[in-house]
Amino acid sequence: MPTANGRSSMSSSKAFPTSRPSATRSARRFATPDSTPRSSASSAAKSTSRSSSMIESADPDTGLIRLSGDLTVDEVPAVYRQSLQWLDTALPHTIDLSALKATDSSAIALLLEWAEWARARALEIEFTDPPEGMRTIAGLSQVGPLLGWDTP
Repeated sequence: MPTANGRSSMSSSKAFPTSRPSATRSARRFATPDSTPRSSASSAAKSTSRSSSMIESADPDTGLIRLSGDLTVDEVPAVYRQSLQWLDTALPHTIDLSALKATDSSAIALLLEWAEWARARALEIEFTDPPEGMRTIAGLSQVGPLLGWDTP
């Protein structure tokens, strides 16, 4: 209820608690008997069953790399780890995306990371033949021009 000075009579500490319950206490309270976190078990099953993305070096002399398979949130971490070797050697000049099957926004994030690596070295990477779904995500996210793609 407002008082004469226009402020609420309820103290702010009661309306908005300043600390939250300890994560450890919450975890203990909701622990399962087998003590295996459900999320990590299910993500491990996903990663072993769907890890089908590959980096194929089509022509190392020209710097052409071809990606094939799926490139989703399940595959991007492994592909990223594989690509870290490019930082010690030469970055590819062209990455062919035509053989990609399933993609999502994490694939776009990976391409943006690679584009940033190139910009930091005053180079450019051309991403060719992206699947329509990738173009759509890039367009909706307004990052198509950063990847060298014209927006529709």
